[in-house]
Amino acid sequence: MPKCSYYGNEAKQRMVLNTYSGVSKDNLQFYYCNEEHKREIEKFAEYVNKNGMKFIILMLIDLLVLTIAVPVGFALKNIYVNAVLTIIPLVILGFLINKYPFATPDTNRKLGIKKAVKITKIMGKVITIGAILAGVVLVILEFLPK
Repeated sequence: MPKCSYYGNEAKQRMVLNTYSGVSKDNLQFYYCNEEHKREIEKFAEYVNKNGMKFIILMLIDLLVLTIAVPVGFALKNIYVNAVLTIIPLVILGFLINKYPFATPDTNRKLGIKKAVKITKIMGKVITIGAILAGVVLVILEFLPK
């Protein structure tokens, strides 16, 4: 018996929605156990359709900025500039993951959409907090006597 795509319970019914599967749209099968979960799946698919490409573009821009910022920061040989140029894109990355909690389709299938979104949001917060803490540690280390 298939599992509910939203919560992971035993599913009773199936529907097909045209939504993103990675970077392209496809007709995907979703299973649900009740009408509330069906509505939640439809709502999530609509959110993915509305924001999926925006998320991908913003992630690519952020990663491009990070790829350029790190070598520039090291070339300037200034710990503060380096910290800022590295940490800001990582904080933005964490915010993006938290705002658009899109797990992989496989993760959504295995865990259910609800759990996958929750875990993805936690990871976004961990990245944001980790980047901020790394910046604080870098600044503190700079002030320690050598």
